[in-house]
Amino acid sequence: MASRANPDLAKDLARFGASGVLTCFNCGNCTAVCPLSEGDSVFPRKLVRYVQLGLKERLVQMSEPWLCYYCGECSATCPREAGPGETMAALRRYAIASADPSGLAGLMYRRPLAAVFLTLLVAVVLGLFLTTVHPRHEFSDWLFRWIPYEVIHTVGMVISGVLGLFLLAGVANVLRRYTAGSGGLGGLLRSPGAMLVAAQKTLGEMATMRRHAHCGDTEAEAARPWYLAPRWVHASIMWGFLGLFGATLLDFLFIYFLSWTAFPPARVLGTVSGLVMLYGVSVSLYQRGQGKANHLKQSVLADWWLLGFLFVLADTGFWLELAVTFRWQGTVNDAVLLIHTVMAMELVLLVTLTKLAHALYRPLALWLHFFRQAATASGLNVAQAQPADA
Repeated sequence: MASRANPDLAKDLARFGASGVLTCFNCGNCTAVCPLSEGDSVFPRKLVRYVQLGLKERLVQMSEPWLCYYCGECSATCPREAGPGETMAALRRYAIASADPSGLAGLMYRRPLAAVFLTLLVAVVLGLFLTTVHPRHEFSDWLFRWIPYEVIHTVGMVISGVLGLFLLAGVANVLRRYTAGSGGLGGLLRSPGAMLVAAQKTLGEMATMRRHAHCGDTEAEAARPWYLAPRWVHASIMWGFLGLFGATLLDFLFIYFLSWTAFPPARVLGTVSGLVMLYGVSVSLYQRGQGKANHLKQSVLADWWLLGFLFVLADTGFWLELAVTFRWQGTVNDAVLLIHTVMAMELVLLVTLTKLAHALYRPLALWLHFFRQAATASGLNVAQAQPADA
């Protein structure tokens, strides 16, 4: 099937962080040194070539950008200094923006000031909306004299609902695009055995990040303590965040819905998870600030945005835990609670517009990768429909 070429694709992708695409002359060195490029899932060379040819439709249907953990080895050894690793990172941002029906993700990636403005705007709306949850607070009484309760509540509900719809639409778009080459969801359902094997391997990969361990296998990385290795820093952030999410759900279940006064396991889980995430985020911020590692020499606002959010979220969470333990009261604690709650809500609502989308799209890409491997091993013809290299 013929694909329409977009001659401005390389220029568009440069605004997402891929500035050296047109410098590449397709020597293939990047694919040769990549420890994760294998079988039908070869990168970065093929994807760089598609960008040069302007094959946007093919690129947005490829899950390969998510199979890359960006160790930066390809960029460090590129003879043209074309930045293939940065191109893969830009393609992930481009995939997030392409899946978002609102266009907000693309705007946030292309224009950093727009990202700051949207973040603050959503935070203000959510903050005002939360005042309607506790309408008898002193600040609420003052606010409602200027803006009616009904207006604040309705605007907050509408914006939250719209952002929620964008989230669902983004996930649906990615699922539809990435499964198109395997016959869609129907084609996947015809191979339940391969689906189960893929699910097991995906969960194993997310738990241990074995593939990530192959990245950056250089003398410099080998000399670094294991607890500072990208694999474990990344895992600390991911599992810490998931643990906090689980603790929050347990709190809602037992305290708000079942009317328990407390649920100690949720508090223990939240404390441990918060410490784990704070460790990973702190190390990542420090290493990114130094910019010495191959994969940290080039950062964009989206990288700092997520790390900054998680750092403040963890710190305010511990502040609130101390406030509950020692029964602190006052305006400062109210402000910290508001900041913590707003940022947590904003992370969820903006998940498919920001780098946090990795938590959704990378597992899906890994699952499809393992599914195709399992299906091929079983003799099923479900390989992703990809054209031959140009």
